[in-house]
Amino acid sequence: MTGSLIKNDGAGTAGFDGVNISGAWFAFLVACFFLNDFVFIMWSGTSTLYLADYVIRIIIIGLCLGLPLSRQVALNSISDQKLPLILIIILIPLLTGIERASHIIIEPAIIDAVGYTGLFYFGRIDSSALYAFDMTIGLALVAVSEELVFRKFALNWMRSRGMSALAIILLSVALFALMHWGSGLHRIAATFVFGVIAMAFYLRHTRLLPLITAHYLANFIAFADFD
Repeated sequence: MTGSLIKNDGAGTAGFDGVNISGAWFAFLVACFFLNDFVFIMWSGTSTLYLADYVIRIIIIGLCLGLPLSRQVALNSISDQKLPLILIIILIPLLTGIERASHIIIEPAIIDAVGYTGLFYFGRIDSSALYAFDMTIGLALVAVSEELVFRKFALNWMRSRGMSALAIILLSVALFALMHWGSGLHRIAATFVFGVIAMAFYLRHTRLLPLITAHYLANFIAFADFD
């Protein structure tokens, strides 16, 4: 079963000790995110939306880490390049700021131009326990699952297909942005802009942790109730 989803390529095109995920496996993981918005629409504005999202994210991460070869791709690095600590310290807030700026600047402009096109909304969390869980574990699940699939797994498969750097950026970012289809055109556009920066960074440095951290911090700022 797993042989058809994940293949061991002796040529090692993507550098994961010769292991590349197949197009079918990558497409399946991406489809899980696209289908997730149907769940959001079904339970829009309710606490059930949050709970369903946690479950789906856990399933996606579990799928990435559950199969041995998939886990090898997920956990291994594709280069021996090390980023200096000072550069990481600079890059994380920079990436976080770019993510938030893309939403703050682009989303209002799109809404003014075409109106609000979102099909669901995240309701206020009244339970303090659920709020604490969402702002810690919940947002971490979002960052890990999305960066793992749309950055690491995307690069692994697309590079194994011999795609150019530009093609990798455009295709992976298009999937990453369109995965937010239920949130509306404004969210798709803003996500696309940040996705280009994120994938360009990942192509250059092949380090996922700064992106996961920046993704988490940006969402934390966006959803935090500072009142």
